Amino acid sequence: VDPDRAPVIRYVTLGVFAKETMRTGSYLNQLQQELFKLDKSNNWELVFDSTTINARNGLRLPYSDKASMVVDSEEDKRKIKEGTLSKTKAFKKRVREGRPSVAIGKIRYEFDKDPETGESRLISCRWVADASSYGIAEWIGMGTCRRDPSSANYELTPWQLGPEVLDMLPTKPGEQFYREGFDDGEGGHWVTHKPFPHIRRCELPTHEFARSFTEALSDEQSQLQDDQELDLLKRVVGSWISVTDRQAIWRAAAGSQCEAKSPDWLWGQRRIRRPAEVVFLKRKGKIVVDGPQDAVDVIIRVLKTFTKPDDNAVMPIYDVNKISAS
Repeated sequence: VDPDRAPVIRYVTLGVFAKETMRTGSYLNQLQQELFKLDKSNNWELVFDSTTINARNGLRLPYSDKASMVVDSEEDKRKIKEGTLSKTKAFKKRVREGRPSVAIGKIRYEFDKDPETGESRLISCRWVADASSYGIAEWIGMGTCRRDPSSANYELTPWQLGPEVLDMLPTKPGEQFYREGFDDGEGGHWVTHKPFPHIRRCELPTHEFARSFTEALSDEQSQLQDDQELDLLKRVVGSWISVTDRQAIWRAAAGSQCEAKSPDWLWGQRRIRRPAEVVFLKRKGKIVVDGPQDAVDVIIRVLKTFTKPDDNAVMPIYDVNKISAS
């Protein structure tokens, strides 16, 4: 998995477990009661620890113990309970909890697509190894989740999210999942990501790109003039810094960064803005736009008149921040 997929897997897993646990007498309902008998903190959010998606301290390998910071003084514990001392300010020491992560086996899941609906379905789930199948060193080696992106063996598992999963995911404001590819012979798929809007595609030579951009920007500037958007107009007036056969770079005028000739008294007041910039890389056929959001919006409108959206969908439609916070 990657940082985009891991929160989704945990979020949906918690949702499924919570739903099943609410069914009185279900296996998960009974299992949670057993876990609570061992420790009242054993809810599903801690069973499926958030470390699996944040990994600030790294994931534990098999047979590695867990270390925790605990309040050392009984006096401090009493003050924390009384509310006279903050737990974050109390002196703590790191202790080993004595509960190592132990390998118990491997389960192999196999999935296929329903020929009628095109949705993924589980066709097999079976144990393929137990604790004695491998030595401790082998379990530790298999337990690492780190992969080298430069390695030829680095590849994410192909996946598609079905409607039963998408229904559980919170979306960003104004966004919604949609279905496309009905003609692909497999029933289509749900779109969960979209291209980064600040990146566009263009197949023109660099000099032709520069000419087209200048013409389209001039039309947009005239419209801003008519609409009396003078401050915004000022910040999308610029020039070509470099135009070669390999790249073209346009940048807004430095005078658009602030209203003063000397910016010294404006530092720290959020009144100095970086200039907008457009970079076209011919070899990649990609355009990158950077700068203040309102100026970028104008430039994107200009680019839409003669360029295409990026073909690399990397921005999730679902809200990763809400998912990760659960």
